[in-house]
Amino acid sequence: MVTGKESPTHTAFKKIAVDILKEKGFKPDEIKEEYFVEYNGDGRTRYEIDVVGINRDYKIAVECGITEYSKILNLQKIFNEVIVVDAFKVVELYNHWKTLHYKDVMRLSQEVHDLKGRMVWVCRDANKSVEEIETKIKPLKKENNELRLELKKLQKVIAEAWEANKQS
Repeated sequence: MVTGKESPTHTAFKKIAVDILKEKGFKPDEIKEEYFVEYNGDGRTRYEIDVVGINRDYKIAVECGITEYSKILNLQKIFNEVIVVDAFKVVELYNHWKTLHYKDVMRLSQEVHDLKGRMVWVCRDANKSVEEIETKIKPLKKENNELRLELKKLQKVIAEAWEANKQS
């Protein structure tokens, strides 16, 4: 449950915490925000934890932002794992993502570059083909125009012969 008093940074850290838990295999119904747990070892009876992932086999507490060291130590006694999401964790996650995906990004970048190169060649080949077709068509166009002129002349001769035949 998000309270209206949280800073945008704290809210963002909580979203990152949820993503971390999902990546670790927790289902949405196994992830809780603003979770309370009791611990009697230091005189405090309750801790509010920003986000937890709890299933039958494993429990993870995630604190967002600045957290007291004693709280982390006590939570480690209750949970299998305690994670603190702060600016350093965000940088660590970014670097982790970058190393995981850098090769994929570089491979895709190279594939895009290769495709652009192939497209240039296809365009050059297409232009060359168009030029070859145009050089073959030019003489045919000229011959077609000459045949049209001959046809017009023949039509004129036939029309004149028809008129002459009608008069005789």
